[in-house]
Amino acid sequence: MVTAKAALRSSVRERRALRSADERERLGAALGAHAGALGPGPIAAFVGIRGEPDTLPLLAELHARGVRVLLPLLRDDLDLEWADYDGDPGSLTEGPRGVLHPPGPSLGLGGIAVAALVLAPALAVDTAGHRLGQGGGSYDRALARTSAPVLAVVFDDELIAEVPAESHDRPVTGALTPEAGIRPF
Repeated sequence: MVTAKAALRSSVRERRALRSADERERLGAALGAHAGALGPGPIAAFVGIRGEPDTLPLLAELHARGVRVLLPLLRDDLDLEWADYDGDPGSLTEGPRGVLHPPGPSLGLGGIAVAALVLAPALAVDTAGHRLGQGGGSYDRALARTSAPVLAVVFDDELIAEVPAESHDRPVTGALTPEAGIRPF
């Protein structure tokens, strides 16, 4: 299982590296166009880094609608605390592993529990709700602290037939992609 996950991670990362900046910008804007379908919040989200879908346009649209957005604060032990996002991308600071943190005070590990919806990063997801993360287990731990629906945010071609899963992997309830929008499972 570990080998299958590693191979899939490598393959997706290679494909992501081939996307041009223009394509990433276009797909980020397309992702932002789905903000209205995500509900009133609060929404736990993330800032896409290292080839992930560009979520800043989505976060801007959510903020413009008055939705409370929480962003993760990656701790040194790879667990996630949460903080309110003020809507200013210039206020984000780089934390461990390049994760962009909001400036607000931490709401702690349990901060995710106030979210009505969670947008989780993923490298790939399948329609059974199996999500392939980066491999650190941060989101698997965080998702155990919420009962909110969880959408994996991926590019459209990263919704695939099968993602290898282990017992500790937390399932998601759907996907959010730039072109197809919300895909419930």
